[in-house]
Amino acid sequence: MLHDRTDEKAERERLLLDLVRALPSNDYDEQRVLLLAEGSGFYKVVEFFFLQRKNYDKVLAAAVSNVPPGSVKYLTHAGMSVLLS
Repeated sequence: MLHDRTDEKAERERLLLDLVRALPSNDYDEQRVLLLAEGSGFYKVVEFFFLQRKNYDKVLAAAVSNVPPGSVKYLTHAGMSVLLS
């Protein structure tokens, strides 16, 4: 049951990410979508917006928020690899 909810949330996040990537930013209120994404725990969407703004410290914060406890994730951007745990 929990796995189904996790899959559903991941699918909703993927759909939102696909949507914001496809639409021009002047077609929606970017700040509102960012706040909604943060509130929903859609950290990949949050990362996308902060990457667009070149706000890399917030990209890293969003990436760390998206890492399940006890796991390790690599974030690669602009040729730099950063180990997050």
